[in-house]
Amino acid sequence: MFLVVFSKPAPSYIAWHGRRVLAAADALIWPAFWIWAISEHVPAGGITARWAIAVLCCVACRRLWRALMDNEHYGFTTLRWAKVLLWIWVFGFALKYVAST
Repeated sequence: MFLVVFSKPAPSYIAWHGRRVLAAADALIWPAFWIWAISEHVPAGGITARWAIAVLCCVACRRLWRALMDNEHYGFTTLRWAKVLLWIWVFGFALKYVAST
């Protein structure tokens, strides 16, 4: 049996002045944060931590390439997680409001 899976193409975003710089910063900050978290909080690193850091460096390079060269298709990770956290906050606020009445 042969299975072919197609994914949707990345959406095109509106390019505005300064988007490329912010996209490059967003592309590097998230992998750098995870590299810092692994190096600081994993005791005695070992081969797994080194492998994870190497993979994150490759991910950072790929994200930076996409942020600079294919900017119309780069989605901001910070914006995506901000939306998730906002919905969690709204849900918690609604629960607090319902519980107080």
